[in-house]
Amino acid sequence: MDNNSTDSSVQLIKDFISKNKNLNIQLLHELKHGSCAARNRGAKAAKGKIIVNTDPDCVADKGWLKDIASAFDTPPASPGGDGGVVAVAGNIYGFSPESLIEKFLSIFTLRGIGEHRIFDSYNLFTGGFATANLSVRKDVFERIDGFDENINIFGEDHDLCARIYKAGYKIKTVPNAVIYHIHRGDLRGLAKQSINFGIAHSILLKKHFPKGLFIELPRVTYINEKFGVPLWINLNSLDKKLFFIFLAGCFIPTILILVPFYFLYHAFDIKRRAETLDMPLPLYEGLIMSGLLFIKSFFITIGRIYGSFRKRVICI
Repeated sequence: MDNNSTDSSVQLIKDFISKNKNLNIQLLHELKHGSCAARNRGAKAAKGKIIVNTDPDCVADKGWLKDIASAFDTPPASPGGDGGVVAVAGNIYGFSPESLIEKFLSIFTLRGIGEHRIFDSYNLFTGGFATANLSVRKDVFERIDGFDENINIFGEDHDLCARIYKAGYKIKTVPNAVIYHIHRGDLRGLAKQSINFGIAHSILLKKHFPKGLFIELPRVTYINEKFGVPLWINLNSLDKKLFFIFLAGCFIPTILILVPFYFLYHAFDIKRRAETLDMPLPLYEGLIMSGLLFIKSFFITIGRIYGSFRKRVICI
């Protein structure tokens, strides 16, 4: 799908098609800018029963499509029961991360679900999956009008999932269907992505929860979907925790002694997480990543505040 590309991508695809004429590959063009318009154009042209999504900065594992196809071997799509499974979300790993930021994002961004589960609802915290590895039955995709082209690149995937659930269907996670994501490798890319994630939070809150209170605390999440106004407060992010530590330090200065120990705690936690991904880290890299975690959380908060003004919600 060419969405007004200005580099050599189109020619590369044309060359690949000419060299692999035995493969049924089409190069389509969508003039309306945006991933949603491009994906909808591709889905409309598709002749198969399943719409398989991934991103241009992803590499598919061998057998990825086969694993997805086998996951759809369920009764015909209908609301309720196992037959209500109409979408499959696969796992996402970092693609050969080398730089410190790439390693960090491999741990904390676009992580897939590492177990087989079936989801039937979306609540901002669970039930949403990235288009980097998300497949949907075409008939249902068309029934719910595909991707919302009013959403600009971030949040459109969770929005699609939310509408799948509202239509009475379910999404299955399949950890063995793997995509490897090529993450951003610099601070500017990390900051920009984090801001967009924050803006997406306010968009999703406005669209799917015009009434609802969502509060994230350490190890506790409170949800009240009958609350009068859309309100999402995340007090579990690192930037908020440090803010309250420094606020308390204004009255009790000795509390500020906790700050370096708190970063050290996160360094050990990051090191542990990396080891579960077969990515051993020296402690000093864990310390640097704890700083990156603060940067990521800070810019997400900036995006949430900006999105709150745009969408007239409270999302901080």
